[in-house]
Amino acid sequence: MIFPSETTGGNKRRAIRRVGKNAQLTQTPFGDCISMNPGGRWRHPWWVTPRWLPAQQRWVAFIKPGFVNGNAPVYRTTIKGAKSVEQDFGINPLTGRPFFSDDVFSKPKSQTYDVTIDVPITAAPAIALGFRSIGFDGDGDVPQFFLDRGVQPPVPLNKDGSQNVTDTAPKPGMRLLRACDLVLHQPRLALSSSITLAPGPATGISNVTQTLTLRSVDPADRLKVFATSKFSPLAEIAEGFDPLAGDYEEPTWDEVLIATVFLLSPPNATPGSDPDGTWTPYVRHNLFWNLHYGTPEFRVLDTDPGIPFIPPLAGGAAQIIINFLTASLNDATQQALNILTAHSMSGTFWTPTGAGTSAVFPVDESSEDTTGLEKSRRLQRRRIAAADAMKTSKLDPSYPFRGQPFPVSFLIP
Repeated sequence: MIFPSETTGGNKRRAIRRVGKNAQLTQTPFGDCISMNPGGRWRHPWWVTPRWLPAQQRWVAFIKPGFVNGNAPVYRTTIKGAKSVEQDFGINPLTGRPFFSDDVFSKPKSQTYDVTIDVPITAAPAIALGFRSIGFDGDGDVPQFFLDRGVQPPVPLNKDGSQNVTDTAPKPGMRLLRACDLVLHQPRLALSSSITLAPGPATGISNVTQTLTLRSVDPADRLKVFATSKFSPLAEIAEGFDPLAGDYEEPTWDEVLIATVFLLSPPNATPGSDPDGTWTPYVRHNLFWNLHYGTPEFRVLDTDPGIPFIPPLAGGAAQIIINFLTASLNDATQQALNILTAHSMSGTFWTPTGAGTSAVFPVDESSEDTTGLEKSRRLQRRRIAAADAMKTSKLDPSYPFRGQPFPVSFLIP
């Protein structure tokens, strides 16, 4: 906004104006222009901020709003959980008690505190975190970033499954590691497959009937975010699945990892201890930009001109029936698996803008001369280089951040 300069007796006198934090004052021929800016460091969509709540003695996370097809996800919680994060206004110097702690500011307790509600992430809900143990007192691979900071890998096991006694004692200064995954959940239609086998001729061939149907989405399911101690991506259809074993149902959702929150303990922490406010949080992001999401169009592939097709039913369901007449069992298995994979309704997340290019640069091969008599100087240079590499190591790539790739299969007619 522009404020015109004040004049007195024909002489222009500029008023004294003071600007506050995150505001800027610019003098123009037409007056003073005050502009506001949010200030601080720029945060990309899906930026995760962990925070320790002393009053509740727990860790929570806040997510900067990211959008999927222009829609903001929700966080499913209860009224009690949404009200558990209260802003700390400090201590009143006049009374020595916290601000707004008097009875006049208290509100009657609601009888509906256990009612489930969906809070948009644009309202900055506090997402409760639950952690898994990684490293010495847990399992899983420890990222090199934390190995460089004193975390020990899991204790190796002997062939009989027992722990190696020589490695069960923690090293001096050892630090513990905990992790929690934040996941984006998108509901969708799902494919179902039903296989029936009929006796075939004595030559070993069989009559196989495969029925594919679409299952509708649960009306209570929504685009949402949630926290889990261990995120397990949906397994591929062809992995560990026998299409002739009977019925198969795809999940009615797709999920993608938003970020992983790590907590690093102080040195010499007791193995198995729970994280508190003394632990240091780190975040490794997987999403950096707003997303688009799409599912393939359900259409019957021309595998057999004699395949009957039933048009979509009420509620979005559709059904096709594929008959393999006089086919060998091995051929029928492969055909059933191919048809199931080709008609999968599994969707894909992608970054609509492409999200720039990769920020991963090739490793600079050292041209250091390994010969000569200056061994001590050469070793000193290596130690300095290793220390610099540890200081500059990051869990997240530098800008430009990577993005989710576009599914090229969507371009296939």
